[in-house]
Amino acid sequence: MGQKPIVVVGVVGAVILGALSIGPWLQLGRLKQEIAAKEQTIASLRIQNSGLQQQFAEVQAERAALEGRLEGLRGQLTSATQELAGLRDVQGRHDALQ
Repeated sequence: MGQKPIVVVGVVGAVILGALSIGPWLQLGRLKQEIAAKEQTIASLRIQNSGLQQQFAEVQAERAALEGRLEGLRGQLTSATQELAGLRDVQGRHDALQ
């Protein structure tokens, strides 16, 4: 009877030591899985970022084209306004002659 508790303590000790030695491996495995998942997320975000940068560049180019067109329209409006002012002046002189 004196040896049975030692055997039980030995078995319990072995189980505890085994659990302690397996624990870090399980944690390492979980950490590796988390790292792999984070790397996949990073890769996905990089692809998404690249697409957004391309869209931004396209929008910037479209904006530049629209700003150029707007500048042209402003020039036309200025010319038309000056022409209208000239026509009013001519009409005023014409009305004054009559």
